[in-house]
Amino acid sequence: MLSTDVHELVLMKPLMLSRLDLSRDTVHAELLREELSKFSEFFTAVTGKTLWSVQKTWVKRILTGESFALIAPTGVGKSTLLQVYSLYTAFKGKPAIYIVPTKYLANQVLKVLNDLNPGGVQVRDSGAIKSCENPSGKRVDVITHAFLHRNKNLFEGVRYYLAVIDDFDALLKSSSLMNTILSLVGISEEPIKTAQKLVLAKRELLYYRYSGNTDKISEILRNINELELSLGKSLNYVGVGQVLIASATGRGKGERVKILRELLGFEVGSITDYLRNIVEVAEPITSVELEELLKKLHRGTLLFVSKDMGMEKAKEIASSLASSGLRVLVAGSRRAIDRLRENKVDVLVGVSSYYGILTRGLDEPLHIYNTVFYGIPKFKLDLDSTLLNPLTLVKLIKELPSYGYLPREEDKQLVNKVSSLRPGALKVLTHGLRGFIQLDGYLRDLSVEILEARDRLRAAINEIFSRNSGKIVLSSFIISEEGRGRATVLIPDVMTYLQASGRCSRLYGGHMTLGLSVILYEDEDLLKIFQRKLRYVLPSYTPLRLREVDLGEVIEKQKLSRSGYV
Repeated sequence: MLSTDVHELVLMKPLMLSRLDLSRDTVHAELLREELSKFSEFFTAVTGKTLWSVQKTWVKRILTGESFALIAPTGVGKSTLLQVYSLYTAFKGKPAIYIVPTKYLANQVLKVLNDLNPGGVQVRDSGAIKSCENPSGKRVDVITHAFLHRNKNLFEGVRYYLAVIDDFDALLKSSSLMNTILSLVGISEEPIKTAQKLVLAKRELLYYRYSGNTDKISEILRNINELELSLGKSLNYVGVGQVLIASATGRGKGERVKILRELLGFEVGSITDYLRNIVEVAEPITSVELEELLKKLHRGTLLFVSKDMGMEKAKEIASSLASSGLRVLVAGSRRAIDRLRENKVDVLVGVSSYYGILTRGLDEPLHIYNTVFYGIPKFKLDLDSTLLNPLTLVKLIKELPSYGYLPREEDKQLVNKVSSLRPGALKVLTHGLRGFIQLDGYLRDLSVEILEARDRLRAAINEIFSRNSGKIVLSSFIISEEGRGRATVLIPDVMTYLQASGRCSRLYGGHMTLGLSVILYEDEDLLKIFQRKLRYVLPSYTPLRLREVDLGEVIEKQKLSRSGYV
């Protein structure tokens, strides 16, 4: 049997394979089957479970050394698969690094890796990395984004065969984080800069193809060919590691995804709501007695209080529920989750936050049956601050006419100017408007126009408030009058809802457990915006009313889905 690694084989030249008297596809398929068999045995040995269909689909891509993002609802086995693959990679003497957004998740991953460790693999936390404790080639290092950012010097010259990143959004938001991770898998600054130039050149090509400037098109095509040749020469593809990203919500758009594609052939692979096994309900908050609802549900409920209401409101609700006889605990630490596991608590209460302790990394299929949202998860922002965002200003100019606002000619010109800005220029402009940097030239002049438009729109909003009971409903948010000249912007937070509700439907015994998710909404207009946004991710999302749901039947099906007999 050939010993050539599948990852290295993918990068071989066809001529090299011809000398082995084998076709590339034949050798690749044979080695992939062998590697898949080995990994499947390893997976079963350390977890006691077998890979299920979706995991096998991912594994086939992973074992070829492909870098991509695993985008799928929470609970389908992404994290387990990547944790086992990290151990598998390290077990073969190829170091891996596992990067997560919070300390809590880091501790959770460390625990899982140590529990699954077949022996011989060194699992290091940030403390061990800092103290340089005899690093082994057979190791998995587990750190947070923040630790990597603060301690880049510790990783100078360090190379990993595999980098696993939990949280697609964080990677796409920070070019510094992305560049540091790329350096960890063997990509230096030079090819990163070349890839950036290549992405820019391809964007310019698209623009000039629309304009029909053939001379410029030819010039850009020559530049693209030169950049691609330069990139190929500067990258040692055999020596470059693999980057895998897990996310429930990440969307593969933007310049940084394109840079990853140029450097790593990076692609976004997603599965959507067919793996989400949740009965979803939406009910007006005023029509439900929370205490009565929770008593009708199966034990094991996460209660999420909308972040704009605050932790004090969450504590107040928890206290009221506890006085009614429910076993309730505010989730302020891991100890609260332990109490849930020990069946000493019926309901855990927290706030709706994307990185909250109840939202991320909680995988308890046998103990969490339901999620209840007290208020739609949302962002509550100050209007005056929001109006310093040029894109928000453009949206208002386009949508306020439905409330009687008549855009001036300078408003229409401003829309065209802002819409034509490149992402980088838009970011600089926004920072300048917020006073973080000094603008000059064209962007300084544009910022003056934006501030003038902001004042016009603010005055128009005040006038509309007087006619509409202090409320303006737009396509993606609501503007609400708070009194004393203050107004706020309410934006539904669908990503937090996806993460949090996914806690009640998890992979167990080769299938998804049945969960129940109830949103108690305080504003029907905000609910409509929430539903519209959520359907971009979950096209089939159509919540029921409580009166349409037989809770007794749901509980029986929930129990059955966790019984192992489904």
